[in-house]
Amino acid sequence: MDLAYDVVLPFEATEAISSRTHRFVPGDVVICGMTQDGPTVTIEAEAILYLVARATFKNCCKFKNEGMGGGI
Repeated sequence: MDLAYDVVLPFEATEAISSRTHRFVPGDVVICGMTQDGPTVTIEAEAILYLVARATFKNCCKFKNEGMGGGI
């Protein structure tokens, strides 16, 4: 299942295909699958996939319905 997350702190992620970096800022919304393992996670924004370190994702993004279950 994919869940929506609000960006609460700025961070950079790398496009999965082109390896270009993209800066996410507070107010952006990203989508992330719950079943990912490993040190990096794949997120989606505007139909583009990005790779980001799991620790960065956890520090910079907040589950949109925090307190209702779910999350990475």
